[in-house]
Amino acid sequence: MVCRLSRRTAWAAVLGLCSACVSLATAGGAQAAAGSPRRFHPDLVRHLGAIDPVLKYRRTRLADDSNAYPLWAKAAKAVNGLSERSGRYLADDAADRAFWQVTSGNDPFPRGEAGSGLRRWLRADERALTLLDMGIERGRCQFPDVKRSLSSKPPELDAPDRYSLALLWRMKLAKAKLLVLEGKADAAADELFRIARMNEMTIRGEGGLCTYLHGITGHNAAMRAMRWLAGHKTIPEATLERLVRGVGPYTRAGEDLADVFRCTFWREPIMALDWLLNDNAKKGYSEEVIESMLREIGAKAKAEAKTPVQKALVSILVKRKVTPLDVSATLRLTGSFWARAVRNAGRPWAKRDRKVDSDLADYVENLKKEVKGTSEALSSLAEAKAEPTSEDIERLVKTLDNVVGKQFAGYFSPSWDRSLAHMFKTRTEREATRATLAIRLYERRHAELPSDLQVLVAKGILSSVPTDYFARKPLRYSKDRRLLWSVGPNEMDDGGVCDREYWKLKDIVWDIPEVR
Repeated sequence: MVCRLSRRTAWAAVLGLCSACVSLATAGGAQAAAGSPRRFHPDLVRHLGAIDPVLKYRRTRLADDSNAYPLWAKAAKAVNGLSERSGRYLADDAADRAFWQVTSGNDPFPRGEAGSGLRRWLRADERALTLLDMGIERGRCQFPDVKRSLSSKPPELDAPDRYSLALLWRMKLAKAKLLVLEGKADAAADELFRIARMNEMTIRGEGGLCTYLHGITGHNAAMRAMRWLAGHKTIPEATLERLVRGVGPYTRAGEDLADVFRCTFWREPIMALDWLLNDNAKKGYSEEVIESMLREIGAKAKAEAKTPVQKALVSILVKRKVTPLDVSATLRLTGSFWARAVRNAGRPWAKRDRKVDSDLADYVENLKKEVKGTSEALSSLAEAKAEPTSEDIERLVKTLDNVVGKQFAGYFSPSWDRSLAHMFKTRTEREATRATLAIRLYERRHAELPSDLQVLVAKGILSSVPTDYFARKPLRYSKDRRLLWSVGPNEMDDGGVCDREYWKLKDIVWDIPEVR
């Protein structure tokens, strides 16, 4: 029947393509980042100004001779002996196992054949480590991103190779543990400081949320290695003092995360929107393709439309009252969620806006109901005999307008609360490292542990008592159990009991190392 044809085809054109568009956006954004450079769709460039007032984010381009990233990219390319298999770093099986083991926990540098293979590999790649150090000495890192791409000719969409960066800091961590094995604890401390510095630069490098999380992983690995080194029997007291002085509070954590949220808002959604709009997207439902399909469907329906209902439905399509993808409206909608996440980054954990994630979930759920309601409304109109009122038509137009953009806005929004928790965990991890190093130094001098953390301040070892940022109170400490702990994200003190799976619901616990 004509009525049935018009309803189904209209729905397929406007709503049925939404999931395909969003799926394509994901794949397209990734392909754009990894593939050859290409120009942005002019409509996207024109609409970008609409969201500047939302997040007020402007980046200043860092010159290549002041930027660590070009040197780090060269360092990654200079590494030899890498495996081509997924989940592996090194081609040599024994060396790869040793590399993972020594850089993923508190294991020392291995001895025997595995250690010899790993040692040879590290020494063969001194050029890569030298380039990495030269980049760290520049003090700042800025990854390529969308804002730079829009101003470059041609645009460059190369995403930072986060796995290469992880390989490089892991190489330095393995080198640090090799230096400990050789009795060079002071040089090992230098390497750990460089790892921490490198990952702080990565966190602030405007590389997006994933790169930020990779930076946090490397930073926390450096903190863990410093605590491990503090319990080593060969570490001189002077080196322990250097570690204590070198690890200060992470004061920029909130600002860093806010910048990451702003940067991520620019990167993923804009690249994916460009893919939707770009006329050269392979098999893409670009704006031009959607327009063409609507015209074709409208022409067929118009030729067969006879009843007032059919004509009204055709009118929605042919007169183009519906805009499947409104770029400006979509960016403003997405930006409203991101702006709340940015504000959250500067608040204490207990005073954060806890509804950002739930509001996003409600938004997606309401969208589903809206889509279902529109489907039912279309069915009712198509089966009705009377001519639809202007209110009915207006309601449909409002529901269908920017339907692709509405789904898109919900799809490209991460779990902000989880990202916020990672930031608070990293700040507290650093405080726990400060406390552990200071406790070990006190024990070295007095042959016993301090009675409480305030003693470390009274003795001039620390300038302030290490803080649990989840509680905004000092870290919990037990002398008898050689234990430090934080209440963790649930804000409840479980007495230093954790699930022993890092960062789970109960307390976050750090053992104070005994001399090995």
